[in-house]
Amino acid sequence: MSTNEATLFDLTPFERADTKDMTPREARKVKVKMKVTEYERRVPERKKKGSAGGKKRPPKKTIAERFAEFDEKNPHVKKMLIALALADKRAGMQRGGMQMYLEQVRYRMRRRTTTSEPFKVSNDFAAHYARCIMRDVPELEGFFELRELKSE
Repeated sequence: MSTNEATLFDLTPFERADTKDMTPREARKVKVKMKVTEYERRVPERKKKGSAGGKKRPPKKTIAERFAEFDEKNPHVKKMLIALALADKRAGMQRGGMQMYLEQVRYRMRRRTTTSEPFKVSNDFAAHYARCIMRDVPELEGFFELRELKSE
């Protein structure tokens, strides 16, 4: 007996089924099931490794940590956001949208940021910029609508 063949005793009743009396569709299902069970029997369960090949990665940084790092390296972004918000406030707007201001900064800045972030100015930073700006600029206090952060 070759290594590919199994004895009658190694097969389950489902695998021993005679496919001659079945419709072609039923026979295909039986054959597929036989292949799956044969594979399961031959291949031992593998230990799961992380994508780093078993090495532990450093813990992922929180949004607040990434924001603090980005803001420290790119203070000009915050200055532009403040200038845009102040211009709108002085023009008579009661509320401003940080996401809109971030889009304007992206358009104006294009590729002038210095960071390892995948995006030039991440959308994740909008809530943090709004809080930071309202805290630092008294004239803009209450200008942005705030929601509870998920991280708080």
